Amino acid sequence: MTNRTKNILLGVLVVGLVGMTVAYAALSTTLRISGTASVPTTTWDIRISDLTKSTVGSAVTGQTNTAEGPASVAATNNTGITGLNVKFNQPGDKVQYTFTLSNNGTIDAKLASFTSSLTKNSSSPNDISTADIASKFTHSITCNPTQATTADYLNKSGTSGSSSSCTLTIQWNEATQASQTPGQDQTYSQSAVILDYSAQWTYVQK
Repeated sequence: MTNRTKNILLGVLVVGLVGMTVAYAALSTTLRISGTASVPTTTWDIRISDLTKSTVGSAVTGQTNTAEGPASVAATNNTGITGLNVKFNQPGDKVQYTFTLSNNGTIDAKLASFTSSLTKNSSSPNDISTADIASKFTHSITCNPTQATTADYLNKSGTSGSSSSCTLTIQWNEATQASQTPGQDQTYSQSAVILDYSAQWTYVQK
């Protein structure tokens, strides 16, 4: 092969490489995505409002309700209520309080758990048993909408379903005292006992 032929072939190869480089450059593209993400101010604020005593009759027909208790009890830091000190004087006495559970925050909430109990206080002088408490006293909390079973909801503030009105009832309810004739004396003896009542709601994000 002569030098002239080699030079021609070399020139063709160079042109070919340049052409390939230009073609590749023409197919090269840069893609970008840009933007911003923001989180508005959010608050988690589930509250329990003050308890207010309701006027109720005795659990025993024809008998006057003699239960004693405060007219209202304020919430502590909006999350708890203590100091609900009630005195029962005779079988059939009943106390009833209303209160409100509300979502004052910006996040929908779901009830994760609810518990309630009525137990003997450790400082009680009486040796009353758990079975005695269960048979002599009843307690309940009813809410509208129902907020005592999972999973109920408290929607965010300003929307439907953001609050629930509730009623707490505790009564001395013995089966042997189911009815009473007005004016008829009862013969009954009950040693002093102190009982502790507690109810707890746990809410999580819906």
